[in-house]
Amino acid sequence: MGEGVGYPNAVLFAEAGTLSVEACRITCGGGARDEADALRAFAGAPTPGVPFEQRPQLPAEASLPAAPPHERLQADAALSSDAGGNELPQSGVWVGAAARVLLRGCLISRTLGPGVKVYRGELEAVGNTIAFASRGANVVANGGRVRLSRNQIQGATGDGVSVWNCTQLSADGNRIEGNTGSGVVINSCGGRVSLGPDNEFAANGAQDISRPSARELACSRAAAAALAAC
Repeated sequence: MGEGVGYPNAVLFAEAGTLSVEACRITCGGGARDEADALRAFAGAPTPGVPFEQRPQLPAEASLPAAPPHERLQADAALSSDAGGNELPQSGVWVGAAARVLLRGCLISRTLGPGVKVYRGELEAVGNTIAFASRGANVVANGGRVRLSRNQIQGATGDGVSVWNCTQLSADGNRIEGNTGSGVVINSCGGRVSLGPDNEFAANGAQDISRPSARELACSRAAAAALAAC
């Protein structure tokens, strides 16, 4: 359930080495009263890789305020925590800088923060359903290498996939739908993003694919140059 408080505050944290996660169901405890409450995140759950027909309702969700856009971006960029961690976003799966993770045939539903967070590590996600992140994107990549293939990515209060800081992203055969933000958002320059023509987008609240403006790119390049000079 991910009740622990601390950094990086995730249900499953891969810090180093190689990890294979297959046919698992992952959610966060959040404001649930007990394990049975938390597992309502999988009510009506589909076969992995297939969409939920409706959003599972949790008894405690009325007490969680929807984060405004600027807070969702902050949650995407860095999930920090303090002594009040019970109210802070929690990831489903966190991939650290020295980790390589295969995520296959899993259901990740109703996490408080991103369903999957990659911080400079390597992720291959195949045939999963990643849905209903309450704050921020369903999948957040902050550097590293990410391959998304044949996943259902839906219903985030934020973007479907959010890419930061020189991430190398390859995506093919995914269905990305019903997110309140963009389907895929590229937030900074650098890296390499390859989106195959067989990705499907539907009913996202903003653009299917959002790229930074010329001004944002200039600021991003200046920041990267300053960091490299340190």
